Amino acid sequence: MKKLFEFYIYNHIHVGLSAVSLYMLYSLLTGQIPDSHYAVFLFSATVSYYTFLRLIHRNTLRFPLAKWYHDHYRLSLTVWILSTLTGFYLFSQFGRPLMTRLIIVGIPAILYNLRANGKKIYSLRKIGLVKIFLISFVWAAMVVWVPFSTKISSFTLLAILTWHAFFFVLLWTLPFDIRDLALDQTSLKTLPQIFKEKIKYIALLIWGVFSGLNVFLLQFEIETKLVWAFILAASVLLWMTFRSEKYRDNYFFTAFWAESVPIFTLLLVWVVQYLN
Repeated sequence: MKKLFEFYIYNHIHVGLSAVSLYMLYSLLTGQIPDSHYAVFLFSATVSYYTFLRLIHRNTLRFPLAKWYHDHYRLSLTVWILSTLTGFYLFSQFGRPLMTRLIIVGIPAILYNLRANGKKIYSLRKIGLVKIFLISFVWAAMVVWVPFSTKISSFTLLAILTWHAFFFVLLWTLPFDIRDLALDQTSLKTLPQIFKEKIKYIALLIWGVFSGLNVFLLQFEIETKLVWAFILAASVLLWMTFRSEKYRDNYFFTAFWAESVPIFTLLLVWVVQYLN
């Protein structure tokens, strides 16, 4: 059971499900029917991207990640190959407009950790402050802008939803950045590195902006319970940020519990809808 759980976490199946769950939540929020092909593509692309990063960085990972990838390199490589092939196949089935949007979002994601022969040839990570915003931008684009830009007629609503996802993911990344505070290069200039012990106030500010965007969403006849579900999820992330310092040495506090927030939020919404 432990080996199965480690396979699930270390090969980023969990984060893939989190990405799909976030996409599903925004589908519900916008009243759109989720596209199963896009959902599978999003899952495959997420698993492929994050597993690839682990594989190329495996010699610099901390324990127990380093040992796991050393012992299970072929297994992780197989997961990466299968997820990548699935992602490319589904990508080839999309129409040109969707392909174009995916390429636009994919380029900065690739440049974020570009390497050649194990050495960085150019990486957006070299630019201070980029890590803070690039991850949030890519995730927000993948769960809102890419799938819904041609389905939502209101530009204002699309913009609010994109910023809504951006600030949600920005808050979501804080427990991870706090966990990696001792490992990240100072040149990355993550929020915890910049604000140190004041990061809790920054997290509270992000939570406040995110909650304010939810108020704007109510002007577009969006179900109130869905808005409250997002506020609840953001509140859980805020609490986890406050507790991250205590659990910095517990890898699964972030790798499982923090990553689970979109999954549990989606399950909660489904249960409430079923009961109603």
